[in-house]
Amino acid sequence: MTQEKVKATISLPKAIAYGGGGMFALTLSASYLSYMLMPFLTEASGLSTGMAATVYSLNNLIKIIAMVFSGVIIDRFAFRSGRYRAWCLIGGIVMTIFTGLSMTRFDLPEAAYVVVFLALFFLNQLGYNFVWTSSRALVGPMSKNSQDGVLLTTAAQLGSTAGATVYGLISTGLMAVFASASAPYAGPAYIYSAIGLLGGVVLYFITAKDDGPREISKDEPKQQKPKGVSFGEMLRSIKGQGLIFLVGTTFGNVQTGFFATLLFYFTSFVLNNPTIAGLAVTANSIGGVIGALVTPWLCSKMTKKQLYIWSHLGNAALFVLLFFFGRNAIMFLILRVAIGLVGSPSGVTLPALANDLADYNEMRGQSNARAFVQSMLGVSIRLGILISGAAASYGLAIVGYVAGAEVTARTADGIVVLMSLAPALVCVIAAVIIKFFNVSEAELDAYRKEKAVKQG
Repeated sequence: MTQEKVKATISLPKAIAYGGGGMFALTLSASYLSYMLMPFLTEASGLSTGMAATVYSLNNLIKIIAMVFSGVIIDRFAFRSGRYRAWCLIGGIVMTIFTGLSMTRFDLPEAAYVVVFLALFFLNQLGYNFVWTSSRALVGPMSKNSQDGVLLTTAAQLGSTAGATVYGLISTGLMAVFASASAPYAGPAYIYSAIGLLGGVVLYFITAKDDGPREISKDEPKQQKPKGVSFGEMLRSIKGQGLIFLVGTTFGNVQTGFFATLLFYFTSFVLNNPTIAGLAVTANSIGGVIGALVTPWLCSKMTKKQLYIWSHLGNAALFVLLFFFGRNAIMFLILRVAIGLVGSPSGVTLPALANDLADYNEMRGQSNARAFVQSMLGVSIRLGILISGAAASYGLAIVGYVAGAEVTARTADGIVVLMSLAPALVCVIAAVIIKFFNVSEAELDAYRKEKAVKQG
């Protein structure tokens, strides 16, 4: 099906600023916590491996809770300066304060320290999600048509990939700078989160005309503060099509966690070359950049829903190829590039589809809970990673992996299955579920055009 060509109205510099101020800035802090939180718990905090694993698992639940809270709070409490942009600043400040504190070992008994750490980590994640959710919600007021939304989510995807790449280049050196400090993990945490705050400042200023108060004449009454969204509206936003979207995207995000959880074990005990792990991340990023760049063109040839489905089916096929040929290091890296390339369009279209869902609910008079819809997208991402992380970690135990013991051929085969066939299965399930997500892009574009005319 060929889509009617609609040109984006957002300038390239503004799209770059959106991607840089949003996901690029946030990814640095998120990457640091993803890779260094477990080492911090075991090495700096001195927790036993079992206790650290328990706290680490609780952190994943905290991320989901904080994501839900962010959507509820943003939609409930608006500001005259804009419904979403102010939360980019507030979130950046909260994140900067509590990221470093959460990565500091306070002189407390272990049980008390764990409680304090979890509380600080929740506040850190609440601040992070204020920025994440509000920046995603800004796609709505910034977009005049579907291509605007795709351009912005493409910029966000590229920003995220660039952020991960920059983190990989500077992380080791930055950790070395603070190695002799009294709180060596807190220093880099403050720097990365401060970059996130700077990104929030950028988003606040570039969206002044989109989300800020409109200009009024002397004859018009003073503009009132935007009205908060009721909890009923929030719940209605995830009924019907919203529920299909939430379940389908959760399955779509399950496949991502297998790679992160199993990469060390796959490269160490299947490829017998742990140094390949860094190259695999880079290879995935290279493919992701290429895939993101071609996504706007692909969206001019098919709907975002169709692209999301084909992206997952393509990745399912590549994961099956990984099962048969991934034991060779060169083939593994080639397939990781391909998986990053084919999977990237689904990452771009995912928040764009969430924006479509928010506009669909608004068009039907069902709900105006735009931030809550985006927070549910965040929940689907984190819930997917939680599910796959649990499946992969418990899967390691099932296939017989024991730390320090010799890895048998049977165990290595089990790791291959977990790394390839498990994500292939959930990719297919996600594609099937999203098939039933019926939101017309043509109808939405007509609604957005009419809305833009009314708003002047």
